[in-house]
Amino acid sequence: MALIPITRADGSVVTCDTENRTLVCYRCTVSFTKAEWKIFYCLYEHNPTAVTRKELLSLLWDDQKFETSSANTRTIDVHVGVIKKKLSKIKGFRIDTVYGVGYRLLLTRRV
Repeated sequence: MALIPITRADGSVVTCDTENRTLVCYRCTVSFTKAEWKIFYCLYEHNPTAVTRKELLSLLWDDQKFETSSANTRTIDVHVGVIKKKLSKIKGFRIDTVYGVGYRLLLTRRV
């Protein structure tokens, strides 16, 4: 099992279980689908740098050829919306939309 500690801005730690695609903080566990996990983990690895929608599409479809149509980029937007909702349960993470680019993950203080 690959457990990675993620230290948030306030010094608290969230355990990232890459094998089970979960984040654990105290008694709260957040599970992700395979696609959600790929997006979350990519944003985490690149934080605080923005990741383009095209990069995220490539990640989801394993570099297969795809069109960057509005329907495909909307798929990314929907997944990111679900991820944001799930992350709100444990606090300390914020996904920002970077206009004209894509998304970025920021580690924040718990509120």
